[in-house]
Amino acid sequence: PPKNDYERRRDAQVAAYPPGFTPSPRGRASKRKKTGDKMAPGSMTSKRVRAEGSELTKMTKAMGRRMPIAVAEGKRRPHEPVQAAKFASEAGVIIRDKVPVLTHWKHYKRDEQYYKNFVGKLSGRLAINQEDKATEEACTDMLRSGVRQLRYRLKKKYFIGVPADQIRTTSPVPSMTDQQWRALVANWTDPKNMKERTNNVEPSLDANEELDAVEAFKACHTSSKHGLTEPAREAI
Repeated sequence: PPKNDYERRRDAQVAAYPPGFTPSPRGRASKRKKTGDKMAPGSMTSKRVRAEGSELTKMTKAMGRRMPIAVAEGKRRPHEPVQAAKFASEAGVIIRDKVPVLTHWKHYKRDEQYYKNFVGKLSGRLAINQEDKATEEACTDMLRSGVRQLRYRLKKKYFIGVPADQIRTTSPVPSMTDQQWRALVANWTDPKNMKERTNNVEPSLDANEELDAVEAFKACHTSSKHGLTEPAREAI
């Protein structure tokens, strides 16, 4: 079939290229290439660049220094909202990417290297006064709570509801070795720990079981810490 105007112009442009010359992609792909985004060979889509910490980087450049973190005595977080937000977000990124999840907090207390590495990386992003006791306590609490949350998320995703023969034997996160991961799984499957968790769960009633009125009254007015309240005892 005869060629249209577009095809004739395209062929003329290709014929004008020097031998061995390959034209660069046009449109969105060329713009991404100029901005430095990585592109897969033969693909017109760019690899997404990780944006975590980009806002803090801009703020650091604007201020000409790292953002200072000031924690008042007796507090666990900075009073200034921006400082508190950046302190929490940067610490969370470091914990997820760099800190291994051990079975218990006592292991972090025994080996101070975990805390020193955490604070060292955090100090590279924020101005952390490591000599201040309140700031040290805030960093310790942030590390403890962050590791606890990450441990729960790993358990929820890779252990709870997963058949025993399908539980991973290798670490699903780069911050943990396979040995550390297997130790964590062994701690979760320890009958002693499973028994303690079972004892902490209040027994539930069967759907067809009816609760006596007096027992229902006791259940509603009984505290796990103080037991049955005094007014409830008098009423019974």
